[in-house]
Amino acid sequence: MESFENTGLDGVNIDGMILSDFTLGEPDSVSNPGRVLNYTAYSNLLDGDQVVHALFAEGDYFTVEFNTPVNAFGFSYEFYNSDDWSPPSDTYQFGLSIESQIVATSTALGAYFYGFVTDTPFNSLQVTQISSDDFEPFWDKFQYRNTATPVPEPATMLLFGTGLVGLIGARFRKKKK
Repeated sequence: MESFENTGLDGVNIDGMILSDFTLGEPDSVSNPGRVLNYTAYSNLLDGDQVVHALFAEGDYFTVEFNTPVNAFGFSYEFYNSDDWSPPSDTYQFGLSIESQIVATSTALGAYFYGFVTDTPFNSLQVTQISSDDFEPFWDKFQYRNTATPVPEPATMLLFGTGLVGLIGARFRKKKK
């Protein structure tokens, strides 16, 4: 899990930010550059006081590129009205895309955890702002994992072969008697 604490990156633009297992990036065309901010959350959902502050206008997006493929990803987020920092009365929408295919969208108020699991591992995803309302979103606690467990083929074949030899041997013993 990456909660952006103790990174020494307060105020640093996220474009090209390299963390332990992934890189954060965003296009040059975003309305304001995303940053890691020193921010005290209004809820207990976000961890500590450093969060990613990104996505300010409809169509803005940031990318998460993993060093090794993963098939589970999630994060905590919260957002507030830009004008008075109050919880919004309207909804905020964002979408998650893998290889330009939207895999999920979320519409919510306030603070939440959002995650998904897919059968196909991926190396990058894109988080896109769908709504055009004036919200300040904060992202934290990025969680990811490759949950696919490889099938131990050699051991399976060995067990199958041993069982088959045992059955054939038992059959030959029966015929000899």
